[in-house]
Amino acid sequence: MCIKFRVRRCRMGGKSNMIELIKQEPRDDGRDMIIPFSVTLKDGCLTVECEEGLVETAQEYERRFSEQPFSEEARRFVADAVEAETAGTHFSLDRSDLALDTVMLCYNGKPEALDRYILRPTKLLPESRIGGCENLTVFEADEIPAISDAGTNSGMLDSAELPVAAIVRDGKIISLAATNGAPSDGKAEISVDTAEDYRRQGYGRSCVAALTRELLRRGLGVRYVSFGSNDPSLALAHSIGFTEESRCFDAVCYRDEA
Repeated sequence: MCIKFRVRRCRMGGKSNMIELIKQEPRDDGRDMIIPFSVTLKDGCLTVECEEGLVETAQEYERRFSEQPFSEEARRFVADAVEAETAGTHFSLDRSDLALDTVMLCYNGKPEALDRYILRPTKLLPESRIGGCENLTVFEADEIPAISDAGTNSGMLDSAELPVAAIVRDGKIISLAATNGAPSDGKAEISVDTAEDYRRQGYGRSCVAALTRELLRRGLGVRYVSFGSNDPSLALAHSIGFTEESRCFDAVCYRDEA
């Protein structure tokens, strides 16, 4: 049985080093991966979620690295502890995943403040009717219903489906912003990609601004997700008014191949 705990330190007026039981679950229940240790910084609170065998590691991590929780030294400390904890199991740590921290940003501005960033070619799908277009972005068409359905849509954006913002040039999708699944807690999570040959022209920013404005119009909050190492992506979000809400990294262990 895997028992997970939460160790938390709040920098602003909160209690330090609180430990609470989160849940109990089988470690090896057929899953291909487990996350025995994860770190989140939000609203001045550093939170570590970990398995029972790593509680002391979490407390030591909090004591040593609370001021620089995402430093290389902090990550190495976590990696060494997780590898020791999972030794002899069917799971192995992927250190490359540990090097990636995820940043969540939130937009708290007004919809009309985004108008200045939206370029004329930017369309909300399926209004743009690009079902037959070649997609040059990393998004897969079957992951975005609006693209595959656009050819049969009447041209009006269905209020029941999640919108997608795109720029099409010469029959090709060169930039696309889309939601990452269904909204949660009243907020939609979005991401964007622009084909390499078309970057640094404001297309990605335009798509994000258009999609954010439409989601706000529908009464949803908007979060933007990016890797912490992706400076251009973070700069794009900051440039139109997104602010950092949280930052996290996970120690992901994958099941060993037989």
